[in-house]
Amino acid sequence: MDYELLAAQLRRPEGEMGMEVTSKMNENNVYVNRRSIDILNIEPGEKVLEIGMANGFFCEEIVRTRQALYTGCDFSESMVEAATKLNAKRVDTSQASFHLGDAAHLPFVDNSFDKVFTVNTIYFWHHAVDELGEILRVMKPGAKLVVGIRSKASMQNLPMVQYGFKLYDAYELECALTDAGFCAVKVMKEEEPVITVAGKMIYFESLFGVGKKP
Repeated sequence: MDYELLAAQLRRPEGEMGMEVTSKMNENNVYVNRRSIDILNIEPGEKVLEIGMANGFFCEEIVRTRQALYTGCDFSESMVEAATKLNAKRVDTSQASFHLGDAAHLPFVDNSFDKVFTVNTIYFWHHAVDELGEILRVMKPGAKLVVGIRSKASMQNLPMVQYGFKLYDAYELECALTDAGFCAVKVMKEEEPVITVAGKMIYFESLFGVGKKP
């Protein structure tokens, strides 16, 4: 396994390998994604932004189950194309849209969204306080953000994390949210259900950083 290449694809999925990696991410990250969505407590009609949505696998759940309007943003052109194709019915009815852009330069106007979430992306941000500040800009006053990740303790022994990952513990995640200007900040820790990767049982601890725009 070329772990440097895998790390690059986890950061920015592209091409055929990117599609394979994304399929595995959807499978292995289902708990942290669905818990992030649950914690958001999305109400019908709200505008929800997902940053780093990959192929938009969880868009349908938000639109259908939560009756919300979904926007996805990813800095992989391949993923924007894949997400638009996968959710074509929702795009055609203006219930979902997908955009090319990164967390440091979001292509949206100020005060646009009621709820925002991002899962397993903060590892790759250049300076998390800056990206979180940009997310704060596009949120409406009182809007809620959830940042879902695996904890530093869970991730630090995985071979690909030496290639461009910045890992966080609960305190570091809380500090990043607070320093970016979020209020009512809290970080929740949860043990995930065991997953099996290449025949090996893996135990992950998830962190869910929650904050609101003042």
